[in-house]
Amino acid sequence: MSFTFFSESDMVVTKDGQKRISSEMPMWYNRQMVEELKEDIQMCEYDLKSGRVPESQLMTVKGRLANLQKKMNEVEESMPKLDDKTKDTLFKARKELGKEIGNLLFSRSDMKKGLADAHDEVRRMENPSIKISPDYADIARACNVTPVDGKVSRTQAEKIWKITGRYLGEGSNTEALRRD
Repeated sequence: MSFTFFSESDMVVTKDGQKRISSEMPMWYNRQMVEELKEDIQMCEYDLKSGRVPESQLMTVKGRLANLQKKMNEVEESMPKLDDKTKDTLFKARKELGKEIGNLLFSRSDMKKGLADAHDEVRRMENPSIKISPDYADIARACNVTPVDGKVSRTQAEKIWKITGRYLGEGSNTEALRRD
């Protein structure tokens, strides 16, 4: 099982010629950006079809439309096409990570009462303490998370949980994992 949630459109070329992922989340993860891109394409198409574009601006608008459509194609193609078995594995990994993340989040009542220690919260967020089974290590790497000694931090686990959730069409707000 080797795949990635990030594509060429999520990468930049560094000074030494290496390609590196430049964003925290894949391009397709940002629903608002995708919707705005679709709207921009529709507006350009409408302007061209309705004749609202002056002759002097025609080539500029056509070029902009081509660029927008190219970017939209990149976004659509960047979402991996996974088989059902892999999707089941994603679902299981997400479920297990959700339990671990929830256990490391202070409860809502502790937060309201002021019992949540800020230093402990940072430690929970940053220290690799959530075990990732070897079966799920590929999923972590697909989310641009590298396990350290078979463990990830809560923040990294949240990233995996969010990306896999969005891919599977489920919620991606980690506050849903917080206990009352």
